[in-house]
Amino acid sequence: MKKPHKGFRLWLTTQPTQDFPLSILQASLKVVTEPPDGIRANMQSSYSLFREDAFEQCTHPAYTSLVYGLSFFHAVVQERRKYGRIGWNVPYDFNESDLSISLSLVKMYLSKIGKGPNWLPGEAEDHAEELQATRPLPTATDIPWETLRYLIGEAMYGGRVTDDYDRRVLATYLEEYLGEFVFDNYRQFCFCKAPISYTLPADGTIAGHIEFIKNMPATNTPEVFGLHANAEISYFVDNAKSIWLGLLKINIANNSGNSNDSAVGNLKEEALVATISEILDKMPERGLYFSPGTEALTPTQVVLAQLRERQDPCEKPHKRVKITGFILSGNVDTQELDRLNLLTDTMTQSLHDLSRALRGDIGMSGDLDELALSLQAGFLPKQWRMLAPPSLKPLGSWLSHLMRRIDQYTVWIEQGTLSCYWLGGLHTPDSLLTALIQVTSRKKMVALDKLVLFTEVTDKTAAAQIESTLEHGAYIEGMFIEGARWDSTVGRLAPQTPRKLFEEMPLVKVMPVEAHHLNVRSLLRTPVYATQGRRNAMGEGWVFDAWLPYSEHPSFWILSGTALVLQTSD
Repeated sequence: MKKPHKGFRLWLTTQPTQDFPLSILQASLKVVTEPPDGIRANMQSSYSLFREDAFEQCTHPAYTSLVYGLSFFHAVVQERRKYGRIGWNVPYDFNESDLSISLSLVKMYLSKIGKGPNWLPGEAEDHAEELQATRPLPTATDIPWETLRYLIGEAMYGGRVTDDYDRRVLATYLEEYLGEFVFDNYRQFCFCKAPISYTLPADGTIAGHIEFIKNMPATNTPEVFGLHANAEISYFVDNAKSIWLGLLKINIANNSGNSNDSAVGNLKEEALVATISEILDKMPERGLYFSPGTEALTPTQVVLAQLRERQDPCEKPHKRVKITGFILSGNVDTQELDRLNLLTDTMTQSLHDLSRALRGDIGMSGDLDELALSLQAGFLPKQWRMLAPPSLKPLGSWLSHLMRRIDQYTVWIEQGTLSCYWLGGLHTPDSLLTALIQVTSRKKMVALDKLVLFTEVTDKTAAAQIESTLEHGAYIEGMFIEGARWDSTVGRLAPQTPRKLFEEMPLVKVMPVEAHHLNVRSLLRTPVYATQGRRNAMGEGWVFDAWLPYSEHPSFWILSGTALVLQTSD
């Protein structure tokens, strides 16, 4: 377009993304819209879209209260996003169209109830007043609550939700907000009682609702959303970390831009060399199980050699060894060691290459440049992260975590089995759980699809307290609970300790049982995630489900975001 019309304007809308062309942004006038902050602002935004006669479109006496209730629900599910993973595993873009279609659905059902089962179109409209006079007034008991909750939770809002546990949270809110109890004359309904009571407005007009919303608090505490007060601490900590990481990346970019040959030019090479030397000193030489004077063996060769040593020499070579803890996990530790040695070999080689580059023996490549910057900034280098299990830890904590993993693998090989497994130290923890099911299936002669995992929290806090291994299953250590705590005195879930975001769990028994024998009454299905990042939009991060006893109503723990994680981000 050589000569565009002087009144021509091109409007582009986009979600926040790193891929948007920078040249277009620089040449454009930018307008940013952000969702309202707080329940009051959210509800004011929703009510601003209602027409003045919105409440007159349905004559059912419960309609105005349901409009307010759904608007409150809409505000809550949006505000829950700001608390990160403890709010929603996957952030969802709920918008006004979800609320609008839900209100239309409610109006349709309530209008149908108001007209009664004998309503007919056409001529029957002429006798509407006569029919209405002889018909009892509609009440809250006439409303199909279960149908409304299902359609709103599974289709309207639930259509955006991809995570099963997020869908459970959504359904729990609807169970708490939509029901006959909303109109109980003997007990006033409250969306939340502490620290401020959120109730329904007494004035049923739209003007009364707007005035009622104006008097609501401008800010909200996590308790309004069913979360513990600790969730606000997590929110501020995550924001502070985000700002700090942003500043750190800007500083790295500036250093990179000011260097002559590479980004390492302006970094303190002495500190970098010391860091490289410190990490190399911790790395196993030529493989994890190399012995001086002998050729290094691969992890597979080590496992097979130890397996042959444990076999009875009188047994036929093809005869299967009796199933023990070692055989149970033989394939598991072989795969784990292969992955670990690939990681440590890559780390060792890349650090040696970086040392040579710093001495000027070889040129500085892009990968080595990224490695140097990551080591200097305390980030986990990209080429290491690609070979390591998921982790949100900074470099220092990650290295300590790696050393502990190596220690567990070493004991595993030396002893052939473990009395207690540190699940967070495995590359693929679900492979061990699958092995448990497979072994139990063979020993009990039960089909694999008939077995499920069941958990039992013990009173033991260390592996040294275990007197004997389990015949079916294994002890697991090193799991952390978020959104709740474990009360060892009563053996059930309890509310979090103030200012304590995570607490380590006692040892947990994980046992395969037949599904028809599983009794989960008064037990909460609790997700176990690999990291504090929980589960992403692709479904990655979930490991298995644990069953934990509770005393409060299950909605308390569901809305609190109760979950177990195998490793924290610290």
